[in-house]
Amino acid sequence: MEMNVDSAVQSVVEAAAIRCVEAAELGVVQCIDDDIKREQEKSAMVQSLLRKGAYPGQRVYRDGDGLVRAEVEGGGSIILPVVYWALAFKEAHGSIWAGHLRGPPTYERLQRMHWWPRMREAVQSWFAACQDCGARKARPQAVVPPLRSVRTGDVCDRWAIDVAGPFPVTAAGNRYVIAAVEYTTRYAVSAAVSEHTAEEITRFLMDKVVLVFGPMREIMMDGAMEFGSCPGLTLSCTWLTRFPTRMLLPCLEIGRRWLKL
Repeated sequence: MEMNVDSAVQSVVEAAAIRCVEAAELGVVQCIDDDIKREQEKSAMVQSLLRKGAYPGQRVYRDGDGLVRAEVEGGGSIILPVVYWALAFKEAHGSIWAGHLRGPPTYERLQRMHWWPRMREAVQSWFAACQDCGARKARPQAVVPPLRSVRTGDVCDRWAIDVAGPFPVTAAGNRYVIAAVEYTTRYAVSAAVSEHTAEEITRFLMDKVVLVFGPMREIMMDGAMEFGSCPGLTLSCTWLTRFPTRMLLPCLEIGRRWLKL
């Protein structure tokens, strides 16, 4: 029974864009209880729910006015027949007072009065198909850091560090690779680790770079949380130059592409 109801709902959800157009062409701006009651009697979905008496998590019943309702949080909501779904969405999302809100606020507004199976999925599909939202609402612009030349300096003055993974777990339990590249000689140092954490990165810098080649003047890294946490910050505050934005790391990018092969 539930599969039949969900199947009937899915056919409507898949036709979200068409339903939105039909709603815009409807001359009716609201539906009264008598109209809903009449359509409930014709709706196979509503009658199926009423005969079953329940839907997962909700009790379905007929109230004193003859309307079929579902018991939800805060009381009983009218089960809206399929024919009125598009009109209800237009009223809650695309009307003059609605303001073309996003999917979750539109869903919250609708569920105060109505309910139907898989209502959240239907509302989200209609919201994604709204042409006005797609045409008018500007998307956030990507922040592009300024490009500038990077001088290498003396050997071991500048290093770049990054973490690649996750990869398939090895016999030793490692799944990430930490790599550091010296910019003048392009000498690379790498180590396999089990966790992508600030402690592992700090230990790698100390054991594989600082204690072997000496302290560097600059280290280039991206904005990952592990690079800015307490151990890494304590290590870097004395001998590292920090940049607020990520710069191009060509040596590391070539190495990461090789690791993925």
